[in-house]
Amino acid sequence: MNDFPPDAPNTVAIPLSAAPSFPGQSALQPHQQRVIEERDQLAERLGKLNLFIMNNPAYKRLDDYDQMTLVSQASVMGMYLMLLEERIRRFK
Repeated sequence: MNDFPPDAPNTVAIPLSAAPSFPGQSALQPHQQRVIEERDQLAERLGKLNLFIMNNPAYKRLDDYDQMTLVSQASVMGMYLMLLEERIRRFK
């Protein structure tokens, strides 16, 4: 059981994965490296937001609407992170 409003989505915690390596490819293209850097930054921010939601007493002092918007933000960030992961998996 969580302390989130009943209609709020669950937080999304996605582990930071290492950059992929491809046989025969010595280096990533600049745009691919930027996607990986963006994924890493997003994963760090999402992790911090999830920690705030789960562990920080200040979160519990927020009203229900503000709590819900932070949980929704974490959910959307998680979806964005999954999309970046999918793009990275398709690098060739």
